[in-house]
Amino acid sequence: SVIGSIAWPLCALAVALLFRKPVGALLGAVAKIRIGGFELETRLNDIFDTLAGNSGLKTPQISASPLAAELEQLAALNPAAAIPYAYSKIELAIKEKMRLIDPAVNLFLVNNLPRHLFKLNKIGMPVFETLNKLRQIRNDTAHSGGDPSPAAASAYCRNAVLLVNIINAIET
Repeated sequence: SVIGSIAWPLCALAVALLFRKPVGALLGAVAKIRIGGFELETRLNDIFDTLAGNSGLKTPQISASPLAAELEQLAALNPAAAIPYAYSKIELAIKEKMRLIDPAVNLFLVNNLPRHLFKLNKIGMPVFETLNKLRQIRNDTAHSGGDPSPAAASAYCRNAVLLVNIINAIET
């Protein structure tokens, strides 16, 4: 009886320890998680502040941007659609910039383009890591049928707009 009552918590703890890195990465990417009456808010919004501080650029007036307005509206109407659409804007900015920097690069291998920008010292590690994190969030949303909150989608979109601005500001 005692063994039976502590078996499932020990099993849950073992699984949590085994998958702590992937679960930690996932939790770090989610703005808000609600399970029953329990709510957890993570630090996705802090990426925005970190990027602005580490990019060497002034924090852009995102609310005045037509892209920002478009993404904010989509995030409010359909959060799950806003995330892949916002990332497509990042990919488009990267492709356009890479076309100018290195015309020989294969633009069809879009997942490798942030690495090229990093290796060419066009973006720093915080921007590179955030690009990867936003791609991971996009993939999780698109392929797992995730249902992000409007606030989470809005935070994602603000980060996407900031990344587009950073990429567009890269000197060729």
